[in-house]
Amino acid sequence: MKYGVKLRLRRLFLFAVLVAAAVLGYAYVNEADSAKTYVSRAAVSRMTALLKYTQTVCETSEVNLPEDVEADAWYAPYVKVALDEGYFTTENNKFYPMKLVTKAEAAYIASKLKVDSSKLGIDIYTEDTQALIEASDWMKIYEAAAGNTGGLEIKDVTVVSTSAKSSELKAWYCSTDAGELYFPGFALDRLDGRTVRVAVRENVAAAVLSEKETAAGKNSGASGTAEAFNEQNHSESDGVKAVFEPMIRVILNRDDFSGVVHGGVSLVSDSPVTMRCGALAETVEAGKQLDFYPADNYFKDGGEVTLETDGGKITVTSLNRNHGHPSYRGKIHLSAGEGGLYIVNELPLEQYLYGVVPSEMPVTGGKEALKVQAVCARSFAYKSMSEKTAYAGYGADVDDSTSCQVYNNAPEDETACAAVDETAGELLYGDGAPVKAYFFSTSCGVTSNAGDVWLSSPDISYLSAGLQDAVVSGDGTQAVSVPNNAAPDLSDEAAFRLFIDDTQNRDYYEKDSPLFRWYVHLEPEDIKTEIENPAAVNVNERGSSGVVKKLTVSDASGNMVTLAGEYSIRKALSVAGKTIECGDGTKVTNQTMLPSGYFYVDANEGGFDIYGGGFGHGVGMSQNGVISMTKRGMDYKAVLAHYFKGTTLQKAR
Repeated sequence: MKYGVKLRLRRLFLFAVLVAAAVLGYAYVNEADSAKTYVSRAAVSRMTALLKYTQTVCETSEVNLPEDVEADAWYAPYVKVALDEGYFTTENNKFYPMKLVTKAEAAYIASKLKVDSSKLGIDIYTEDTQALIEASDWMKIYEAAAGNTGGLEIKDVTVVSTSAKSSELKAWYCSTDAGELYFPGFALDRLDGRTVRVAVRENVAAAVLSEKETAAGKNSGASGTAEAFNEQNHSESDGVKAVFEPMIRVILNRDDFSGVVHGGVSLVSDSPVTMRCGALAETVEAGKQLDFYPADNYFKDGGEVTLETDGGKITVTSLNRNHGHPSYRGKIHLSAGEGGLYIVNELPLEQYLYGVVPSEMPVTGGKEALKVQAVCARSFAYKSMSEKTAYAGYGADVDDSTSCQVYNNAPEDETACAAVDETAGELLYGDGAPVKAYFFSTSCGVTSNAGDVWLSSPDISYLSAGLQDAVVSGDGTQAVSVPNNAAPDLSDEAAFRLFIDDTQNRDYYEKDSPLFRWYVHLEPEDIKTEIENPAAVNVNERGSSGVVKKLTVSDASGNMVTLAGEYSIRKALSVAGKTIECGDGTKVTNQTMLPSGYFYVDANEGGFDIYGGGFGHGVGMSQNGVISMTKRGMDYKAVLAHYFKGTTLQKAR
């Protein structure tokens, strides 16, 4: 093979891996054990209860619930049965449903179910009473018990839709090719089109035993069974950290972020890397470069190469970012498409944020500002993962550019990682669901309604226009947000011009940012439209925040074209090769389109003088505004409440 690594054919004994991956109720416990999965008391209660009883029997049990189990919790009926059957006991009338099951507890349950664990090739007897049983070992016990009782039906079903995506389905229900099934406690939102093997009593899934690869699911963007079947509502209990952490898949762009197709890919790992392609596997030593090309046999007939280290990082030496060749945590998936190769990085969401936060916000802004960025980036990613984005066809959730959020364009930073860790799992919620927390670089002193910037978007309550001003308290040392930070109506041309020109009577958060105010002169040839010799550029319509919604370009003969939408307008008014003069006296020369859609135009000497403010689309959170607010004393929660009206900060659920 052309890159010097000969793969040896060998059979992969994947049963234990598949079972461990299929179990819900997993948790990562300590960084060193991040590859292991475990099972919660709630999940085991469901599995064991449905071994012997129907859902109706479980629900009508007269056993009193422990004080920490709400009657409407999905696991409540099964906890009753688990206690009645003696599988678990309470402590001070508390059950701790999300506590992870120990080997000692599993051994006791196995004996109650008349399962001889020694015949299953697992050793669950230990002097360490707190040792946790791995999910794969528990599932071996459970499958043996299911075989003994015979009360469960094992069958393959294809998930068509879930209650998370269809209002016609009741909570925890999935529509499958076998009819509607109840999946209490499962997170199946991202498995549409996947086929799973389930243990079912009547129409209730007791356990998911494995996931089958399907043509529909191969590039669906789902992260794999372990991550897709995570149990809901994990919490910290008795010092054991049970974390709900989905996996995210990021498709990587070329050096210039102009596309995701790569002519070739070269990689090197800082530790031994396992390379898989179908049933082939090879461990490659650390430091050995691997080169891949579209014509390689691996990629014939839709083949994919997956590379993974045991806690190390894989550097893509064929890519260049601001800090050199980028290194990636997690897995690297390579596949071939039209014109070249695709690179998808799959990793835990929190580790993904380690690469997003310092790439999106200067680490010099301070940890409190970075916490704001972490929550926004997490919320944006979480919402993107629940949607069918443009990247689903590549088997990805997001890309690594400004089209989503920039990832790994700056090195990981200790302060940024701490900001991620200290806000772990925190999302912004609106109307009971995570919101897409948009952000941008710098406002012009006001943010916009989403519908004014993205014309096809409806107005969204938490993405509404707001004045970015501060009122200094009596002692002059602390700034607070303007009450309701209501934005002035800047849809009138004269009002907007006055707003841009007069900044003396306001204490704008971003007033010291270079692009808070800017000016650039364009010649007719800089206007990139169908009009060859523009003689006039006129703003036809503004949003309430002053953002240009429609703009007309015309020539001396009366020919004209109307542009709509701030991005199209900014792109047409090309500043490539131009010098943008910033309000603080600095100059910017590396932009290709206008910094923002908040500007007005004056004709001047056959060309056009453009005066504007801000950098970016202006919807949601201003990154430079955040830095200013936190330096003035506001904490990250107050800042988030300022930018995203009506949302609440909650742990992922």
